Amino acid sequence: ISFHPTCIYYFCVADLAQSSDDNNSIRELEKKNEFGTMGLLQEWAAIPKYPSAAHIPIMQQLELKYEFYEGLVMLKAMEDHLSANKTPIDLVDSINKWRRRKISPQDGPRMWGSILKARKVFFKHMGIIAQKNPNYISASEIGNLQDSTWTDVTHAKLCRKAGIYNKAASILENLSNEESQSEMFLIAKEKIKLCMSTEHYEGALNLARFYSQENTNIDPTKISEFKRLKGIIYSRI
Repeated sequence: ISFHPTCIYYFCVADLAQSSDDNNSIRELEKKNEFGTMGLLQEWAAIPKYPSAAHIPIMQQLELKYEFYEGLVMLKAMEDHLSANKTPIDLVDSINKWRRRKISPQDGPRMWGSILKARKVFFKHMGIIAQKNPNYISASEIGNLQDSTWTDVTHAKLCRKAGIYNKAASILENLSNEESQSEMFLIAKEKIKLCMSTEHYEGALNLARFYSQENTNIDPTKISEFKRLKGIIYSRI
């Protein structure tokens, strides 16, 4: 069972979480990931060529492995540039590509959790590599590599839309209240929408009122969104 492509993928994510950030570790993970991909292609060849439900889990696993490969490429590029003391590379476009990539609600909670957990592990390692040489990469650029809060809010949003309210609430409760203004806006907005989805309108209204104030850790230009949500809540009470 441990050599099944699905198991290999989860082993790769676990190994990445515990590994160092040197090129040898990255190359070893690349080999494991490639080995799992070959196993998936063999499974694909063994089923009928006409599209069917049997193709769905294989396609999902191929998507996971491709994104894992993208993450390894980014880590390797950072290590290579840092060791050679070259001009800093811009990984923001690569990270934004992950943001723009749609996660299908039909894929289900297990698929969402797998994708988003792996992304958080990669963000953690990117931050560690960047901090090895603070003169090489600025604090603002390091912040661009740490997209964990956005990833968690996305996970909570998917769970909310699927009706898995307890899981969504658990994710949001574990987020820090000391995030940046843009991250606090995302967290607060999702908390209000979760309360509205569970018809806990009193809690939603209290949150909307609180975050509509000028003295909260929210970008003043985005306070109007909470006023809009407050109007929707009043219309449903």
